[in-house]
Amino acid sequence: MSALSVRGLRIRIGGVDVVDGIDLDVAAGECLAIVGESGAGKSLTARALLGLTPPHADVAAESLVVGGVDSARFTDAQWRGVRGTGVGLVSQDALVSLDPLRRIGREVVEPLEIRRRGGGSLDDAVVALLERVAMPEPALRARQYPHELSGGLRQRALIASALAGDPRLLVADEPTTALDATVQRRILSLLGELTASGIGLLLITHDLSVVRSLADRVAVMRDGRIVETGATSRVLDEPQHSYTRELLAAVPRARAPREVMPAPVVLEATSVTKSYRSPDGTRMAVSAATISVQQGKTLGIVGESGSGKSTLARLLLALEKPDSGHVILEGAQWSESRESERRSRRGAIQLIEQDALGSFDPRHTVARALAESLALAGVARASRRARSIELLALVGLSAEVVDRRPRELSGGQRQRVAIARALARGPRILVCDEPVSALDVSVQAQVLALLDGLQRDLGLTMVFISHDLGVIAQVSDEIAVMKDGVIVEQGTATDVLTAPQHPFTKELLGASADNLF
Repeated sequence: MSALSVRGLRIRIGGVDVVDGIDLDVAAGECLAIVGESGAGKSLTARALLGLTPPHADVAAESLVVGGVDSARFTDAQWRGVRGTGVGLVSQDALVSLDPLRRIGREVVEPLEIRRRGGGSLDDAVVALLERVAMPEPALRARQYPHELSGGLRQRALIASALAGDPRLLVADEPTTALDATVQRRILSLLGELTASGIGLLLITHDLSVVRSLADRVAVMRDGRIVETGATSRVLDEPQHSYTRELLAAVPRARAPREVMPAPVVLEATSVTKSYRSPDGTRMAVSAATISVQQGKTLGIVGESGSGKSTLARLLLALEKPDSGHVILEGAQWSESRESERRSRRGAIQLIEQDALGSFDPRHTVARALAESLALAGVARASRRARSIELLALVGLSAEVVDRRPRELSGGQRQRVAIARALARGPRILVCDEPVSALDVSVQAQVLALLDGLQRDLGLTMVFISHDLGVIAQVSDEIAVMKDGVIVEQGTATDVLTAPQHPFTKELLGASADNLF
């Protein structure tokens, strides 16, 4: 039985075919993964299967059978009758997808109310759905709001809501991108259980390790066309198309061990602790963490969401003051100094954030964003535009980017601009907080190669934070593993990755679907 059958799907926007005549099939109980770079047309294809393409998009297909229903010429009203029963959607960002003003139970019960048949308690049905997605304490979680749940639990709630209408096809658009390795493994296991129960799954992802662990077949998409398709093992192990080979070559791997040469310590934290008050009491975000970073080297910090990685980064940047312990920057007191004393030294250590789009003012051009940092660096107003163009060239961007706004750039271009802004003040240390987690595998590889080249050329020291062990393996000379605010293991990258000592490190390595070497 078919959950999805598409022939000749075309989506035209502004006179351009952004999806150009593709064919797709998903059988009941099967997972088909669509992979490709950002802009390939993956998510637009997924939305066409739910009748959710933008109003200005022209969608046509020779045949479009979704969840057993011929939907090729559906009106909006007819699509509303299919969504939830014929097909359900699990999107990437559960925190955005879930209504922050509604409890989880209300999110899950809404499709049940719309399509209710027969008797039975809706509360019991909600709990049963949450149990189906392995939600711990489902009755309690049903009463909570999205912000009270972890990323993994929010994603489970979103999947429960998508299952409420008992769909034959589930479309999962980057469902694990923002999740750490152990939580990702649990969500993938859940999705595998759903396909085993007979649900067809169309998985949209740029993560080839996810594809290998879950998909039965894979379709590789580029510029709106499917360039290669077949059984997962065949496509990933014996790729036929050059673009598929490019994607596979971009998967992060551990860097070859570099010669260990002692170097001065330029950033160190000694027994730093940071706690926050919450309605549930005091929460320890970082507990007695001690690290040191040598000049020109990269310290990778890895751990689950909520393990304290970003809080530790803020302590290193002196954006937060530790409750106890201290941070030393280039041999001088840093965390204990007054901000007026730190201000002249802030150019030495700069931050690259995860969400490049959110870190820019959407009203300002790239030129203005860079000019603000250049002004702090003491660059004269008359020289700022020329210096901005030099910085853009340094990160591999052309001069024409300087007059664009953030939303006019791709994700990879925005992250390059964020790096250029961080370099504007001539830092010697970069703190990179999940800088590539939202990027597809090929763009991720380009940004990592850029950072590696800048480190060599400029002699930069880096602290690199990620939940992706593959990325950490690729960039790091030393690795610190965090769990529940505690650094449970640290050492050279080779030692941590090949001979882990702590059970949690072993769990992280076990959860990584890729061979890191």
